[in-house]
Amino acid sequence: MIKLKLNEMLETRGMSAYALHVKSKKRLHQSVISKIKNNDSKALQLGTLDMLCKLLDCQPADLIVYESGDTTQSESTTQNVERATQSANTESCNVIQASSVMGTSKYYNKSALKKRGWTTGMIKDLYGKPDFFKPIQCGNMRPRYYYDETNVKAIESTNAFKERARKSRDK
Repeated sequence: MIKLKLNEMLETRGMSAYALHVKSKKRLHQSVISKIKNNDSKALQLGTLDMLCKLLDCQPADLIVYESGDTTQSESTTQNVERATQSANTESCNVIQASSVMGTSKYYNKSALKKRGWTTGMIKDLYGKPDFFKPIQCGNMRPRYYYDETNVKAIESTNAFKERARKSRDK
């Protein structure tokens, strides 16, 4: 079982959760900090982990520990055991790689789909519901919806997609 050690990290630094919130210039919401501090968080975005490491001047291993013994897994953990990999380019915010019990897949968010020629209407009509989404983690961010690369490419090869993309470009 993965345990987050933010509470211990804050105690050793003599810092409160509110002080961390203020130090982050209020980009880390107090409810997010509280969930991480109390090990109530079901997921931890890399952006949040990155910000915590910068603010606390530490490494991810200082904040996360694996403890064996608890073999129970929630349904969401089984479906998305995520190890998102990010590169230094701007595309990293729009495309993620997720490892799950079913293998490794590449996922696009709406912004990445739009760069590929999709419109909001095309996403809704041709793709439908996203394959998964990440809820709000901090600040004013909206939830992120992700679409599997295999499905995206299959839809992009259809005549319906090509016709709508052509009409969209011609506007």
